[in-house]
Amino acid sequence: QFVPSIHNIGYILIGIGAFIFIIGLLGCCGSVRESRYLLGIYVFCIILVMGSELIVAMYTVLLSDEWNHRLSKKLKSRLLKYNYSTPQQFEYDLDIIHKQVEFEDEKDPSRNG
Repeated sequence: QFVPSIHNIGYILIGIGAFIFIIGLLGCCGSVRESRYLLGIYVFCIILVMGSELIVAMYTVLLSDEWNHRLSKKLKSRLLKYNYSTPQQFEYDLDIIHKQVEFEDEKDPSRNG
């Protein structure tokens, strides 16, 4: 089953944004030259882009449970491999999260039980 990562969908949306920018320039040129042909292409492309963004958004919502499951599984496997003696970037990030949680617990005594 093909399930893209959430980063890939972000790249898709960035690409669509760049395409919208180029199409916007086409629309500006069409309006300056008063060209019905360029304006027609502009409207068609904008409708196409809006439809594709809607499809990507629905796809993201529908697969959010799959991504949560994958993230949970990946986090569990990384936690089992936690190595404090030779820390990698993940270990540094996890230590920062632990320090932040401890700091929040110190600020709010009601959280300590």
